[in-house]
Amino acid sequence: MNITQEHMEWAVVDRLGKLLDRPDQKWNVTDTLSSFSLLLCWIIQRIRDENHKSHGLSRALEREFIDDIPWCITTDRANNEINKFKLIDKPEGDIDPYSAYRFLVGLRNGIAHGDDRNITPIGHRNMLVGFSIRLSEKRNRDTTLWSGQCNLLQKDMRRIGLHLRHKFLTFVDPEGSLRKEAELGVVEREGAA
Repeated sequence: MNITQEHMEWAVVDRLGKLLDRPDQKWNVTDTLSSFSLLLCWIIQRIRDENHKSHGLSRALEREFIDDIPWCITTDRANNEINKFKLIDKPEGDIDPYSAYRFLVGLRNGIAHGDDRNITPIGHRNMLVGFSIRLSEKRNRDTTLWSGQCNLLQKDMRRIGLHLRHKFLTFVDPEGSLRKEAELGVVEREGAA
């Protein structure tokens, strides 16, 4: 059996999720950010591509909201004292930054465009416990549609990343054939070419 691009992509997303689920013990929060960032950027890049088979997942994520289970991100809509996500620049029109899709796109943008210093560490009792990330979504790279600030602890990055991975893998492989073939060793090794 030939290894297809689909097999390799499925295996990469699956392995990134496994890395996210088992971070390095010494640098666990930093390692979690690294795995989470790559997994988030990889998946969001694909679901935004109208020609990728996962594109329909973007519509499904538009109907989910970040303060609902399983995302569980407290927001400024709830009037809690502890909000993990707060809007800074409110959108006009029908854009809802509280939808899982818009939030994840904004989060991906904050992580992928680090040149704006969008990510800062969060410390507690002399320990790194998470990261504060400035999110935004732009039109044509210069018009900000909305922006916000989100504080993610390690457990938040793991929960969001693993759920997004599950949704993506299920969406691109609803029958489970890529998973079965990966388990049979179709994409069993990595190495330098």
